[in-house]
Amino acid sequence: MPLGDMKVRRVREDTRSWYEPRFDPDWSELTQLRYMAACAKERDGVDITVRLGYLTTDGIEELDVYSLSVPGIAMSPMNYRTCSDYIQGISMGYASRVYQEAEEQRQAIHELLIQKVEEENGNTDS
Repeated sequence: MPLGDMKVRRVREDTRSWYEPRFDPDWSELTQLRYMAACAKERDGVDITVRLGYLTTDGIEELDVYSLSVPGIAMSPMNYRTCSDYIQGISMGYASRVYQEAEEQRQAIHELLIQKVEEENGNTDS
């Protein structure tokens, strides 16, 4: 697996979808985390970068430590489980924000359409 960020694509078929390449539990933890980040980007559009982190305890470098970043924010050090949880949380929060913005736009358009119909019907009292 390449050292850079992983690329995935979402395949849709009838009522189901999946990502290619498929998740491989034999990948290193870093590659698994990068896969999760790539799926979040493909699904929700959020740009998450995962890299090896750096942490020493009593002068000894800790292994399996990761750093995670999104534009403007970086978090480190964290273990595999914490990093995985952060990826899922960021992805869900991003998707929720995008949905909320779309809902606000839909509501604003709806109100404009109602106003336009009322104006065309000569009913401007409301």
